[in-house]
Amino acid sequence: MKILVIITGGTIGSTSNSQYTSLDINKQYVLLDTYKKNNADDVEFEIISPYRILSENLTANEINLLIDCVAENVKKDYDGIIVTHGTDTLQYTSVALSYCFKNADKPIVVVSANYPLDNIKSNGHKNFEAAVKFIESRVANGVYVAYKNTNSDNTNIHIPTRLFTHLENTDEVYSISQQEFAYYNGSDIVLNKSFAKTAIDDSNEVYRFCEKTGILVISSIVGDSFNYDLSDAKAVLIRPYHSGTINTADGVLGAFCEKAKAKNIPVFILSCNLKADYESTNVFSSYGITKLPLSTFVSQYMKLWIATSNNLNITEFMQKEIAQEFVKTE
Repeated sequence: MKILVIITGGTIGSTSNSQYTSLDINKQYVLLDTYKKNNADDVEFEIISPYRILSENLTANEINLLIDCVAENVKKDYDGIIVTHGTDTLQYTSVALSYCFKNADKPIVVVSANYPLDNIKSNGHKNFEAAVKFIESRVANGVYVAYKNTNSDNTNIHIPTRLFTHLENTDEVYSISQQEFAYYNGSDIVLNKSFAKTAIDDSNEVYRFCEKTGILVISSIVGDSFNYDLSDAKAVLIRPYHSGTINTADGVLGAFCEKAKAKNIPVFILSCNLKADYESTNVFSSYGITKLPLSTFVSQYMKLWIATSNNLNITEFMQKEIAQEFVKTE
């Protein structure tokens, strides 16, 4: 078994002192040495590093560097690829990889750590072990995220396009509608029988990400005047309240949408898992707002970024499923 490990930095590649956490080049060897010490198998690791950053500093440049790195190595004789990454932007990078390598002929697993590896509370070693065991299991190809939540006995294997961004003040990682693909229980990879597979586009397009996204993200907040500057916008993505709603009563959203329409800027709103919409959502179509199928914010934000970066038909692209980003509802 031969696995390529792509090191990009993050907490999993850092050391903490009394003042702050910083990158530590030696941590890559701690990760591999600990795995070899605790597992009696014949896995051979190779390490490369296209860049090293704390993941909060992620930009289009690093995303493109990582995509190029994976593209260069995915056809080589590795049984799988593991990408070590920071937790802050774990979802963004893994979704970008998922859209580009959804049809890869081997597993690509992104792992991170909630604390540096020398902290007893760190889940980094568990996440890395789960990634190796998932690759060894050969149950599926494509892009995944391995992450163990603090109070969980298992390490979940997630489809990146099903991942939520982190809740406030927590490093826990969850999939929408509990749609984890599988989990590692310390000895076996167990598939989630309730996982609902949806469409995967058969293309093998390796997308680029431009420096300026052209995306205006609006979150539902009380008292919003919607006085947003659209001069550099190519698309608008609205994050609604948990019930899929946003204030439509005072007219300011309607006025904003009129400005967007005049500039031919499409406006999208995320959906939620409800059997019936609220009355306030009935005006979305008259405002020119496109309601997206049930999906996560990060999957749709990165998809929009692809569309704006590659001069695609934005509305058409956003309504086409690429990498299992749309979740089935009953």
